[in-house]
Amino acid sequence: MIKKLSALLCIIFCITIISPLNNINVSVAANPDIIVAKDGTGKFTTVQDAIDSVPANNTKQVIIYVKNGTYQEVVTIRKDNIYLIGESNTGTKITYGNYAGKVKSDGTTYGTSGSASFYLYGKNSILENILIENSFDENTNTDGKQAVAAYIQGDRNIIRNCVFTGNQDTLYANGGRQYYINCKIVGDTDFIFGGATAVFDNCEIVSTVRGGYVTAASTDISNYGYLFLNCKLTSDAPANSTYLGRPWRPNAYVVYKTCYLGAHINKNGWTTMSGNLPENARLFEYKNTGPGAVVNSSRRQLTDANALEFTAENLLKGTDNWNPVASVKPTTAPTMTSTATSKPTPESGYSIYQAENAAYNQAIYETKNAGYTGTGYINYDNVAGGYIEWSVNVPASTKVRLNFRYANGTTNNRPMEIKVNDASTVGSMDFTPTGSWTTWNENSTDIYLTKGINTIRATSLTAEGGPNIDYMEVSEIKNTPTPSNYVSADLNGDKVINMADIIILASSFNAVRGDGKYAETSDLNKDGSINMADVIIIAAKFNSYI
Repeated sequence: MIKKLSALLCIIFCITIISPLNNINVSVAANPDIIVAKDGTGKFTTVQDAIDSVPANNTKQVIIYVKNGTYQEVVTIRKDNIYLIGESNTGTKITYGNYAGKVKSDGTTYGTSGSASFYLYGKNSILENILIENSFDENTNTDGKQAVAAYIQGDRNIIRNCVFTGNQDTLYANGGRQYYINCKIVGDTDFIFGGATAVFDNCEIVSTVRGGYVTAASTDISNYGYLFLNCKLTSDAPANSTYLGRPWRPNAYVVYKTCYLGAHINKNGWTTMSGNLPENARLFEYKNTGPGAVVNSSRRQLTDANALEFTAENLLKGTDNWNPVASVKPTTAPTMTSTATSKPTPESGYSIYQAENAAYNQAIYETKNAGYTGTGYINYDNVAGGYIEWSVNVPASTKVRLNFRYANGTTNNRPMEIKVNDASTVGSMDFTPTGSWTTWNENSTDIYLTKGINTIRATSLTAEGGPNIDYMEVSEIKNTPTPSNYVSADLNGDKVINMADIIILASSFNAVRGDGKYAETSDLNKDGSINMADVIIIAAKFNSYI
């Protein structure tokens, strides 16, 4: 017992020392207070039993580790300071199938707020690595199809690396201050709704093929509402089939800032709800990109000065200066400079790179031809040798797809040479006519990028010049092998190195090959024993994302 305790203290110490080097604040212990496992290898087999075991007046953080499995139950947390962490957000699933019109045993119906699979009323809590689902089939022939996956109302709650899936009314974010980071939320009608002050940072917002409405905020006039920051809105729904939101209450407050908006987003952006007009609510955008990021009179844009107000830190600070951003791995927003005729700042990861934020030579920045997605586009007309250049910083050597959005209003092809790190990678890439300078098409090619900063340059090859360039999108090709330095430390395979991996490592600490407790995957340096050398490896990569 003493040996195990010493090992765990060593792990905590190592993370505490090494993690500040990665700008990470880790305050939780490696050893969970409670383990939940469907197979009986934990203290409890249901999540609710674990929650119920925590004292009602709990004042200290209680770590509940939930092993992979499907937990078909309604979970309700009314206690404070709960850290509920799953083994992975693909394997740890909490699911149930209630819906608003379902009749209870007393003859009443559940209603929307009563239909959730998961409730969080407590404050100062963390949810991590969990998939929360409402399994109701909306094709069922019934009334009251609202079916909530998660109802979250407590204050000062952090939700990271979680997945919420449903259809209508997936996530009911209805009170207090809530910080969502690196989450995925799936639904169709009003699937993020309620009256909370909530920041969605670097989240994936997925509309189902039905399209519909992303948000339905009911914000109080004295509060901030929803801020979507550096999020990606995607869907297989038809173009123009999905609204950014509609005001459930007259003072609804929603801002999309530096987000990618797919083609499914309706060109008008917002629409009415129950007589509440979008123009009377507080609905704004700022420097979004992508085919759905249309700027027109119905889509109000924040000024640069106004946009400074909309940060996670400012919206969530309240009167107690709460700053959840300081406790999680920070995300990097795209560089949004107005001009970039010098060497560009390296941008991070797989993203949209607007042309106006690149370096360019023998080319000009313009806004006169409609249809671009950012603040403008780059025109290098009537000059051979003009170029546009981006710096892209990728976490590992991998194959990627470059997708250029362009317009070519001539009747001739305008080829470009694509170079990576001054080496001709593609050679000549054709940019064929699009019909007009306001008609934008996409053209893609696959290349290989090395780990770190890569310079990508597109150079015009003919005297006519190149096409007008709106943006370049860099996306990872999914079947590229995962870098070995991440796989080795990602013990549960959820593509993030976090507390769940530390818990797995701690469970076999000091084991040696052949003793029954040894796990080959936890022996990160393959020396035949699980020891402090392995702890140092995993701690150095703590909160890294693949």
